[in-house]
Amino acid sequence: MKELIFLGGLPRAGNTLLASLFMQHPNIAVTAHSNLVNILYHLNNIKRGEFHKNFPDDQSINNVLDNVVDQYYSHWKEDVIIDRAPWGTLGNISLIKKYIKPKEIKFIFLKRPLKEILGSFYKMGGVYQNMEHVMAPNQMVQFDYRSVGTVLQDPTIKKLIIEYDDLVSKPQEVINSVCDFCNKERFTLNIDKLQQLELNGVKYKDEHIQAPLHTIKTDKIEKDSSDYDKILPKKIYDKYKYLEKTWEKTPNFNFVDKLDISEAKKYVGSFLKDEWDKYTFRQDTFEVHNQTKTIPIIYDENFDEAISKEHHHYLFFKNILEPIEKSLLQKHSTGSIVRAILVKLPVKCSIPPHQDYGKSLENTYRYHIPIVTNKDVVFTVGGESKNLEEGYIWEIKNSEKVHSVTNNGQIDRIHLIIDWKK
Repeated sequence: MKELIFLGGLPRAGNTLLASLFMQHPNIAVTAHSNLVNILYHLNNIKRGEFHKNFPDDQSINNVLDNVVDQYYSHWKEDVIIDRAPWGTLGNISLIKKYIKPKEIKFIFLKRPLKEILGSFYKMGGVYQNMEHVMAPNQMVQFDYRSVGTVLQDPTIKKLIIEYDDLVSKPQEVINSVCDFCNKERFTLNIDKLQQLELNGVKYKDEHIQAPLHTIKTDKIEKDSSDYDKILPKKIYDKYKYLEKTWEKTPNFNFVDKLDISEAKKYVGSFLKDEWDKYTFRQDTFEVHNQTKTIPIIYDENFDEAISKEHHHYLFFKNILEPIEKSLLQKHSTGSIVRAILVKLPVKCSIPPHQDYGKSLENTYRYHIPIVTNKDVVFTVGGESKNLEEGYIWEIKNSEKVHSVTNNGQIDRIHLIIDWKK
């Protein structure tokens, strides 16, 4: 059986170069973009369809899924396959654990400054200058950053991070580190034998993606000398530079301040069940929140911060939000509250692990203020779990870190959730 190691390299960060270099190793192969994760994902999704639910023979589908990896790589001669795909998302890690079942999950990440990544795309011209397309949530860059953020938070996953500058300036050292990571023999790199990536007779056909994104120099290894400060418009980098925080080791919970919530608690306590059942947009739209109840205070369903859509309960909560706004202004100097909602997590319910993303979360800060809670509510962020006390303001890195909540107590948990935009 072959060993799979997962390559979550960011695009334009040397993935094709690394794969080409390992064409010289007899027992390690680094793939091009792999379809293995797509096959597992779509086969596994069959079990969610109505046709399958009519006769839910999971075992027969699992028989196929359990053998997909062996069949997919049956014609590859190498013992270790470093498979390139956005394996690090929560859903894909679940597929790894369920159907690949490695003794140890190992990830390799190729890291390059975001400005260089975006600039490298931008200078290709054509469709690659449309950053709304390149950076769309369902496109490669965003998937890869989410993979990085998720894997870095998981202490059970073994990781090797390769800086792009190191790969091009000292390739032999990088090659050695990868060989050691794979527990395979090292080899001496022969620069004279550099060639375009070809695996089992298959090459990239970049005419299908309108740019030579997978062509390497074969006479030498050197860093592209492009001046990306001049190539990439500043407004584009400024728009997406928040993604650089993905690599930062930030605290999972940031304490901000303590509030007097007695009036808010009394007001919330007066709500009848019907009040909580009136508004269902959030739980209907986002599956991870389908066990919660929501009361909007400042909330726009199109997530347009330019529209301060104040709802029925805003008049009361205006007095509650004022000290919060004052506290957050002291922290940030500028900005305002763009969203405020009350969220109830009923007894014995949970919010599964997830990571928030989307344009509306760019340059925003998420704050939780427990209004009603109990000692058996467990809030987990980035692998760290806490019981948050009533009246404390906590910053949660909701778009950078995987988070989840479980209410194992005897009373419903109610949080006031605030989004602040500078």
